[in-house]
Amino acid sequence: MTDFITDDAPVAVRRATAFEPTRRTWLAIASVPAMWLFYWGESVVRDWSVPLSLLLFLGGACLLVATLLPLMANRADGSNLAGLGITRHRWRWALLIAVVSMGSLPALLDRASGAGVDPVTHLLYNLTVLWEPLFLFGWLQLSFERAFGYLCAPVLTALAFGVYHLGSVPVGTALGFAAVGLVLGAVFALTNNLLSMWPLTWAISSGIGSIDAGLSFGRGEVVAGMTVLAAQLVMFAVVASSGRKTRARRAAPGASSADR
Repeated sequence: MTDFITDDAPVAVRRATAFEPTRRTWLAIASVPAMWLFYWGESVVRDWSVPLSLLLFLGGACLLVATLLPLMANRADGSNLAGLGITRHRWRWALLIAVVSMGSLPALLDRASGAGVDPVTHLLYNLTVLWEPLFLFGWLQLSFERAFGYLCAPVLTALAFGVYHLGSVPVGTALGFAAVGLVLGAVFALTNNLLSMWPLTWAISSGIGSIDAGLSFGRGEVVAGMTVLAAQLVMFAVVASSGRKTRARRAAPGASSADR
């Protein structure tokens, strides 16, 4: 997997403000109501079929909307994984941010103790959740930054984070999610490297937020989370390998103009 991670900057030219929406921008915007539909649908279906609701959420939200869609749109743009924040660019600063985020771990443990939640399995599950920071920051925020600049991008991302939770959590909780998303988006914008969010920063912040929303995760959720994570890594490898072969073919001597 590391063979596919480059030093490329996720956004080649960073601008404070802009207005240059592209097809990728509109696709990113459209993916927000799609994500809302799966969140809302899972909360409705759960009342009469937990297995079906789990399949709907894991397959639809986690893999289809949050992973496959960004990967294919990114590939269509001719970008490598750096276009989704998966890069070595500014990785040291991103790692520093992740380490600093561990300062919130005592708060998570306090929340878990007060709510009677097993902190180990709860944290383990959140450590497997790559799909949501990928969707929020690697997909939405980087797409918004390309179109509207780095000042607006975290705000739009936070708004999207709150919006797609409406209907599955109380409005007040969704607003709280949006506020947390704004803070995390501003932090992500410092490096545009997904390492600053996943696995540590997101796991701890999501762990706290999910307990506040009345959620807890056990061994079953950990297994499901690991399954989704493994599927994501396979998808990354396949798409990245395919993209690398395509770029090599286009760069080969004698390549036709159609290949280029």
